[in-house]
Amino acid sequence: DWPSVKWVEQQLVEGKIDYFGEILSQYYGISSSDSLLFPYYALAQKYHIPVGIHTGGAGPNHGSPKFKMELGNPLLLKQTLSKFPALKVWIMHSGDQFYKETIVLMRTNKKVYSDISVISNPDIVPPSQFTIIMKAFIEAGFEDRLLFGTDNGDIKKVIASVEALEILSEPQKEKIFYRNAERFFASRK
Repeated sequence: DWPSVKWVEQQLVEGKIDYFGEILSQYYGISSSDSLLFPYYALAQKYHIPVGIHTGGAGPNHGSPKFKMELGNPLLLKQTLSKFPALKVWIMHSGDQFYKETIVLMRTNKKVYSDISVISNPDIVPPSQFTIIMKAFIEAGFEDRLLFGTDNGDIKKVIASVEALEILSEPQKEKIFYRNAERFFASRK
């Protein structure tokens, strides 16, 4: 059920696709660096569009019998990033329980960003854990590469979770809420 690479490229040429995501390889039981994805990553690199990769866990009753938790580890992208060094990637959900691995990956590739969806939702991740994860990203120096997201959670609750983080200054919150995304999703360059 993969879309034709030729069709995808035509959509890119016509400006009908702005990014690839959410890549759910983990739900299909394959790695985010599986060679089946390479033709699509090649197109994303060629046309300078970002790729969003699902990482971490999954909610209950997700309906994907091939889902494998270990395939949500962001470090699996190392092979992809070595093959496609200009690829712009955002790690969705900050890696969730694999957030330390996300930090390792971000340290070695400046084109890798991370969104905070799921981890910022207090109905899924306790605020104390969200604070621990965010502190790790900030201490690693990634305030300019964190992207706001809700993953369809209650946006008011998610905004409140970010606002409640005493470890963040107002300028840092502004970056996370929108400035970093403006830069990351800017024109295809």
